[in-house]
Amino acid sequence: MKYGAILGLESGTKKLVLFKKMVLPSEATIKSHQSEQLWDLSALILTELSHRDNIEYQVKATDESLELKLKALEHLDINVEDILKNTKQGN
Repeated sequence: MKYGAILGLESGTKKLVLFKKMVLPSEATIKSHQSEQLWDLSALILTELSHRDNIEYQVKATDESLELKLKALEHLDINVEDILKNTKQGN
């Protein structure tokens, strides 16, 4: 059986519940970390699962969410169209 966590209800609040005695950070702990740290953790977990399952896992932004993010960054001195074009070529 694989290790994992399930989302359960405890005292009326959502909370990660331990499954197979795996120690998981609390939601407050996760929220207190910087995005870069969370991406590093995600990469570490996916890399380990990839080795175990012999499958290459990827995290990918949807085209729509990427366009929204780039539009939000338009005030910076970047060419959004070039970034979108390069991103789509990499697919």
